[in-house]
Amino acid sequence: MQVYEQLPSLGYDDPHTVLNVLSTGFLKGRYLVDAVNCGQQPVEYYKESDLAIGAAINAFGRKIVLTDCDSFTKEYYAMKYGLGKLH
Repeated sequence: MQVYEQLPSLGYDDPHTVLNVLSTGFLKGRYLVDAVNCGQQPVEYYKESDLAIGAAINAFGRKIVLTDCDSFTKEYYAMKYGLGKLH
């Protein structure tokens, strides 16, 4: 899992990267889109399977230990992952 350090910049996970603007005007300009996604980095997010009571996650560079959840979440995890009834 990737360590989270800061918010990504705007357009960070946009599938289209503009390499060049071939004109001085924005509206009349022509743009060259990067077909091979040079420089684009994969974005990783926590999945529901990463979250469990007692699990430690990294949020904004700080370690957070999950200690409890609401009754709806407990029922959801019990049904989805076959954990039995969580107290």
